[in-house]
Amino acid sequence: MGMDLPGRDRRILVGRAGPGASPGRSQRSALSRGQSFRRDRLGCGRTAAGLERLGAARVAEAEQHPGSRPVLRSRRRPGREREGARRDPAHDQSRNGVLAVLLAESAGFGRSGRADPPGSRRAAARRRLVRQSGVAMGLLNGSRLRVFVRLFVAVGFIAAGLCGCDRKEGGPGRYSAHGTIEDVDVENGQVLIDHEDVGGLMPAMTMNFAVPDRALLERMAPGQVVDFTIHFTGHAYDVVDAKVTGEASREEGWFRLREGLVRTSPAPAFDLIDQAGRPVGLASFADRVLVVDFIYTSCPGPCPVQTSMGVALQRRIPESLREHVQFISISLDPATDRPEVLERYALERGVDLSNWSFLTGTTEDVAEVVRKWGIGSLRKEDGSIDHTLLRFLVKDGRIFERYWTAEADNEALLADVIALARERALASADEDPGDGR
Repeated sequence: MGMDLPGRDRRILVGRAGPGASPGRSQRSALSRGQSFRRDRLGCGRTAAGLERLGAARVAEAEQHPGSRPVLRSRRRPGREREGARRDPAHDQSRNGVLAVLLAESAGFGRSGRADPPGSRRAAARRRLVRQSGVAMGLLNGSRLRVFVRLFVAVGFIAAGLCGCDRKEGGPGRYSAHGTIEDVDVENGQVLIDHEDVGGLMPAMTMNFAVPDRALLERMAPGQVVDFTIHFTGHAYDVVDAKVTGEASREEGWFRLREGLVRTSPAPAFDLIDQAGRPVGLASFADRVLVVDFIYTSCPGPCPVQTSMGVALQRRIPESLREHVQFISISLDPATDRPEVLERYALERGVDLSNWSFLTGTTEDVAEVVRKWGIGSLRKEDGSIDHTLLRFLVKDGRIFERYWTAEADNEALLADVIALARERALASADEDPGDGR
């Protein structure tokens, strides 16, 4: 079964997770808003550069921390996740499988493809390595994932050597550059920038840079258009100066969400039936803020937990905003989860169905929706389904953010839902002047 995350391509970053590190925007980012290197020039040079950085990081990690086990890590946006948040075991299980899929694609096993037109996603420049593709990996355990990483690095270096990539990389020195900040990781001293061609150093691409000056890093924010200076030491790329020259535009997919800008992507359409047997499509809720997730009713644990967290979220939304919010749960097991089964599942868990729809359909229709929304799933011999546990925040037909099923993420999701629902309520009031006063 193919897995194709909507919108642009994906990226990965390499880092070291400290003891007790909790999943959050770092891992969410690995699924959400990335496009590898350049939207119109995905090629051997970018892949080789990424592989070399990956390999170099692994070597440095081994030298600095003998006996350690490097892990994949992406960045967190500052202030959006509680430090030391409790880790959800279901999340740990799903995360390994998803990262393995990302690795498989970056090694060339998936569809690399061109990115969508400008404005299509929060990836417009932040993209991970190659687009989600047809690698139904289930959920690999940690040891298998480490073996796969080693294989991926080896294959990548061989491929890079064979293709004779045309890299424009220059020697050590300082280089002027221009681009858009895609994300900031203060904790790990990193910034992700979609930049134009850097004369004498590298072609246009999206990549992460180290920022040694913490004060400079803390002034950076997603969506800033910047002129910046790269110090290439011969083995590392550091941003040592940056000047904000503007702000990314809506035409490129950037919208405001609470305190900052986020890059959005089109939400894939669907046409299914709800728990009452009524036809329902994405367009049915065009005037609402949506929280979309994927479950199946015979799930032994993670799905009921996810639904229970959704119920807690639903009950905390202010009454005045509830009409502007819609929860949607799409079944991963349509053959079993017929409308009446979904309704029973919902009622047993205290769901208020006035603004929550549980959807199913034909096996083919549901499989297409699951693929387009980038939900990795694998049916096991015992009939259970391993799948990624993600929730999507959607407004005006665009995906604003993705969230793991974890308590800290539930708080962030609640704040974001309320913020967008308030915007929707204000817009509705402007559209409906009432008695004309």
